[in-house]
Amino acid sequence: AASPAYPPPRSPVAERPGYGAAALRVASPRTALLVQAGAFGALHVPQSPPSLWPLAIPLALVGWLAGWLYLRTASLGAAVLLHAVFNALNLAFLRSAS
Repeated sequence: AASPAYPPPRSPVAERPGYGAAALRVASPRTALLVQAGAFGALHVPQSPPSLWPLAIPLALVGWLAGWLYLRTASLGAAVLLHAVFNALNLAFLRSAS
């Protein structure tokens, strides 16, 4: 089973349409960017221990950038690539630290 520390490789492809496209259907682009960035940050923070909640802030910035790329390019490709690269770098860092 995948854990927040080791996301499955398919997660960027499965997640990006949900964060950006769903928010854009119900809100202005500016509001959608903020909503999907907050969702990305909140959903990617490990739930235990609770002291890790500040990690949501930089994660929300990654989510905001992915949403901005989606709006800028009108394609999920750049956002999915950013998400996948972020996951790969995170995984490499976690494996090197252990």
